[in-house]
Amino acid sequence: MTSEILRAIFALVHRVKWTYLLLLLVIIYCSSSLAMRSFERGAPIGSQEIFWWYFITTAVPHGSSGYSPVSLGGQLTSVYIFFGGGVVFAATILKLVGKFEEATSRRRKGMAQFNLEDHIVLLGYAKDDTEELVEQIRADSTRNWTIVLCSKRVDENPMPDEVLFVHGDNTDDDVLKRACVETASVIVIYGHTDERTTFVALAIHGCIRKDARIIAHVTDRKSCRGLKQVDPRIHCITSLRMPLIGQEVTNPGATDLIRNIVSHLEPATNYRIETPVDLPGGLTYMDIFLFFKNEYDATLIGIGSDCGSDPKITLNPPAALTIVSGMSLFYLADRRINSEIEWQLLYPMETSPPNLIATS
Repeated sequence: MTSEILRAIFALVHRVKWTYLLLLLVIIYCSSSLAMRSFERGAPIGSQEIFWWYFITTAVPHGSSGYSPVSLGGQLTSVYIFFGGGVVFAATILKLVGKFEEATSRRRKGMAQFNLEDHIVLLGYAKDDTEELVEQIRADSTRNWTIVLCSKRVDENPMPDEVLFVHGDNTDDDVLKRACVETASVIVIYGHTDERTTFVALAIHGCIRKDARIIAHVTDRKSCRGLKQVDPRIHCITSLRMPLIGQEVTNPGATDLIRNIVSHLEPATNYRIETPVDLPGGLTYMDIFLFFKNEYDATLIGIGSDCGSDPKITLNPPAALTIVSGMSLFYLADRRINSEIEWQLLYPMETSPPNLIATS
């Protein structure tokens, strides 16, 4: 019963406009000021220099100004201030609490508008898979990503401590706008079907950054062809279940090895770095391999060359392969060492090293 009364009072106060509260406060202040000046003639409490402070401390619970009216009229005016001003003060606090709760509720229910850039947007939600994905992203402690989850399959943020949430259809313009898709650096599409993934890809095409990375989960590898037609930048991810089973059959323990390589939750996982723009000529894969291993205890396992929308990845390349600027290097290490690499150690002594590190 008490809780219902409190909810009713809260709802009533919430409907009162701020202008009405301000007008009521002005009326109470002006009327009590005139009354106190009339009843307490010549007393400090009747002067404007003192009364404004007396009014505040009387209206606010547990306040004390150090002044007290002497006359009966002044005392009745104090009661009037205590109840009238107290009601306005309490209503103000309730409205502020209500506004805060409303803002919190909007964020929790995915109705807020965000202002973000260089963040990750997850378009689609599948409870276990999405939670594992977020855990993997957060495990790379060198990058403090802001992650926005967009989905209509849940009514409230399923991971309030990890992600921001936008509720709605991932093909809706308003949802994409509130998630700031146009300024995101990474977009992950996780539709519950491959057709849904394609629809979402069509919805975001044309409204995202040119340098944004788009990753789409598909169950059928054939769906990748259609997604590539929508946007050649889309990188399709399919299930590795059958290849992993085949590896475990022919190479016992291989699945544990692969899990370590691909998971940020395990030691010695895979990282990527780009070579500097002015990397000296003549360096080979073996030169970089030994440099990484000797200086940083990291193992170089492959390279990537930029071939437009379909970059070429080469694992275990020939030792004599020439490494040039702009190549991607993939390495195994206990942590991301991109910011620690001193490329100038590879430069000839007479060469002045340029501005170097480019990470991804």
